[in-house]
Amino acid sequence: MNGLSKSIILASLVTAAVSASSHSPAGPNSPVSKIIAARLAAMGHRNWIVVADAAYPLQTAPGIETITVDESQVDAVKDVLAALAKTKHVRPEIMLDAELNFVPESSTPGISNYRKQLQAALGKRPVTRT
Repeated sequence: MNGLSKSIILASLVTAAVSASSHSPAGPNSPVSKIIAARLAAMGHRNWIVVADAAYPLQTAPGIETITVDESQVDAVKDVLAALAKTKHVRPEIMLDAELNFVPESSTPGISNYRKQLQAALGKRPVTRT
């Protein structure tokens, strides 16, 4: 693996360890950027950063930290990816819930736009559907 450890970003409608809600600007001074930057130095192989909506049940197992931030989920994904891009010892392995492609616009208005925004945030990075 070329000496790099992996951190996993899971962006999905149904999972969360970093919960994103309303909308505020993303960027290097956003809450997510500051939190991730403070923790990346200690991260390595098999650490996970999960970005999702607040519908995910609270995880309480030892070693899991849940952080709720006041920015959109897509902005949180952008911030996490930007923070990871600055590290030399951690790289993302991006996983998305396979069901995301099958959620109809009729039952979840705005989902098509969300999928487009998320894809734009992920760019050409490889994505695993689980």
